[in-house]
Amino acid sequence: MYCIARYDCFFELTPFRNLVDLCMQWPRFKRLNKGTLSSFVQSVDRLLVMSPMPICIELVKLAVKYQKPVVLLSRQDTRRVLPQRYKGIQRWLASFLAHTFERQVERLVAKHEITVLALGSQIANRFRRYTSKVYCMASSRYRLSEVVSRDDLIPVDWTRPVRLLFVGRVEVNKGLLELLECLSEFSVFDWRLTLVGDGAFMPEVKRLIEQYQLGGRVELTGFIPFGPELQRLYRSHDLFILPSYSEGLPQVVLEAMAGGCLVLASNVGGIPDVVKSGHTGLLFAPKSVGALRDALTFVNSHRVQVESMRMEALNVAREYAFENQIEIVKESLK
Repeated sequence: MYCIARYDCFFELTPFRNLVDLCMQWPRFKRLNKGTLSSFVQSVDRLLVMSPMPICIELVKLAVKYQKPVVLLSRQDTRRVLPQRYKGIQRWLASFLAHTFERQVERLVAKHEITVLALGSQIANRFRRYTSKVYCMASSRYRLSEVVSRDDLIPVDWTRPVRLLFVGRVEVNKGLLELLECLSEFSVFDWRLTLVGDGAFMPEVKRLIEQYQLGGRVELTGFIPFGPELQRLYRSHDLFILPSYSEGLPQVVLEAMAGGCLVLASNVGGIPDVVKSGHTGLLFAPKSVGALRDALTFVNSHRVQVESMRMEALNVAREYAFENQIEIVKESLK
């Protein structure tokens, strides 16, 4: 770990509040911190940089300049993700910025043969067009010892409400609009939903819950960091639902598998790498209320298969546990 003056300022533009902040703050931030950024890069042995925000791109350029080994961590293609957070002129601006940032990253990778750590095969295949040094991984936080054992996996009790779980950022691209619309009219089996997370879309989620009169069936917990409390929720729920419009390889899917939840997720990004529909979970088309309804109906009519899928998913969870994924990271840093 390296500590340098003003290091705590580096995060300012990575989780930026909005596009206006990004456009207005970055030039001044870069000008004021040019020396600090250079000193930081020169002081380290190697860098692991997450793309593609401006400060990340700048760090990669400095790493090349000072001949420091650098590994790029790519979680998702922001060209598809970023515009979904905005409307109107801001959506257009978001699309333009995302394309600009991602193209800069691709050029740097191609020109300097930069090593890439990609979350999921879709991101990995994208960067294989620019470099041969691509490693596919998952950012798992759970340990092998934390994966539920087959003997401790309790079958779903269909005589009581089935416990549904969503964990993630509460944003429009997570498909919560479709999830709540689907559940508002779903009556094949009784259910209760726990929604873990927070974000800009939360006011709309609360409005939809009230509109659909789901207050007694949906629990909002707010953000819960990974740890014992969140792991307890995975283990105490039956089905994990992630109806995202786009993803890399979301760690919550693997965490849910490790906790014994059956995963129902949209067929996007790197999710199909780990969710083999009918074997380790179920996939459905994104942005489709009907597809999600069909997946839930399938679960109800294939209860025996549900248990076999949960069992098989435990094997996937072990494969992607922290101890195994860290070996991939070590290999990429050699």
